Amino acid sequence: MIDLLIICRDALLHSYLANLSLAIFGKESGMNVEVMFTQEAAVALVNKNYRISPLLEPYLNKIEELKKKFDFPEDLIGLIEKADKTGVKMFTCTIWSVHMGIREKLPKEIDILEISEVLGKIKDAKKILGTF
Repeated sequence: MIDLLIICRDALLHSYLANLSLAIFGKESGMNVEVMFTQEAAVALVNKNYRISPLLEPYLNKIEELKKKFDFPEDLIGLIEKADKTGVKMFTCTIWSVHMGIREKLPKEIDILEISEVLGKIKDAKKILGTF
């Protein structure tokens, strides 16, 4: 049973950071947490074209301070590796990975699941959190 399923759909650097850090902290506290990457979040993992919201640009230094405070890696792929080492399961759906042509280019820590498997995870999750 999944305690918390986090859906990450935006290619926003601060969104990845919030979603993955919440997943890491949740896993460290004993929760079964999984992260699903959809749409532009999955594509951006391949082309490394992340953005930051214009509203948060003035706070970029504060975001960097938070990453250091919690000993998070500087880059997103490093954060994905940290989440994986913590035991956070991460995945995307074949619909997005095949349709967008990114299947073989995704980080190895991200599983590619059939739609029936994705639906099973959604059905079994106690709580689902959209992009954070």
